[in-house]
Amino acid sequence: MLATQYSLLLWIGFLGISVTTAFPEQYGDCIKFYEMDPIPQSSEIETICVNETVTNATFCLFYPISCPEPVACMQGPLLPTPDGKCLMCPGQECIYNGDAYAVGEPFQGLDNVNTCYCQADGRVNCSNDPLPAPDVFCGI
Repeated sequence: MLATQYSLLLWIGFLGISVTTAFPEQYGDCIKFYEMDPIPQSSEIETICVNETVTNATFCLFYPISCPEPVACMQGPLLPTPDGKCLMCPGQECIYNGDAYAVGEPFQGLDNVNTCYCQADGRVNCSNDPLPAPDVFCGI
C-alpha cells in the first residue's frame, strides 16, 4: 500500500503482536485516502471528496456542520431545518454551512465549484458540475 505505514506494537500478556496500519495523509487542504482506507462518516461533518483514478486515491475536505444564531421570524415560529440540525424561519430561509440564505438566493457550495440555491421548503439545491483534479480541489 502506498500510504505511510506506521507500526503499532500491542502487548497482550507476555506476547508482543505487531500490527501495521495505514493512516491517511494530508494533501494540501485535503486528507488523502487510498482505496482500502475507510473515509470517516459523521452526521456532524459535511464531507466532499474527489477521486483520482491513477492511484485509486480519494481526496476529501471536511467541514463541521454549524448553525447560525437563531433570529425571530417575520412570519411564524422557528422550525427545525429539513435535516433537523438547525432552526430556521420556514418559507423564508435555509441554512447551509452555518449561514442563513433567503429563498431563491444563489451562493457558492462548499466545493467552490457548484452554485447552490435556497428552496422554499428549507432545502438547499446545488448544481452538480464536475469537481476539478485533486491538485486544484485541494489547493496545491
